[in-house]
Amino acid sequence: MPDELTFQQKNALELMQAHTASIREAINTLEDKAQQNISISSIIIAIIGSFNALGTNVQGGMLFTQTEIVLIFLAYAVLFVAFFIARRPALVATHPMRPTWEELQKWLGLNEEEFYDKLVASYSDIVRDNELVMKRKARAVNVGVFFLGIDILVIALSAATNIG
Repeated sequence: MPDELTFQQKNALELMQAHTASIREAINTLEDKAQQNISISSIIIAIIGSFNALGTNVQGGMLFTQTEIVLIFLAYAVLFVAFFIARRPALVATHPMRPTWEELQKWLGLNEEEFYDKLVASYSDIVRDNELVMKRKARAVNVGVFFLGIDILVIALSAATNIG
């Protein structure tokens, strides 16, 4: 293998690096979305608790029945756990070589072709592993959003029937 990478080798390596970076960006976005939804849903729950404590329906009673409060808090608990799981830090690989002396020695002992093959294989492993992390986080965010929707639906239906 020559000192210079071929056009195909160079582009394959650049594509693997770009894909690794885009997966990491997607994982960060999912974690940010989970954090935002935890904040939003917590504010909603605080507002509901305040409204219910003040007794804001037309008859001066509680805005939400006990059953509605239980449903709202159960949905909140599930969505909080789902978003917490999505927000939880995960071990995400970003580089093909660990920065240790032993690892460096292994890589430097390879000829050029073996080095390139190991580099591409390492990026392939990184992409595979990070895609699994991204899918788990995406699934948790989707579950959380679903239960946030249930919370909002219960709140809207309850408010519509109890205010009027």
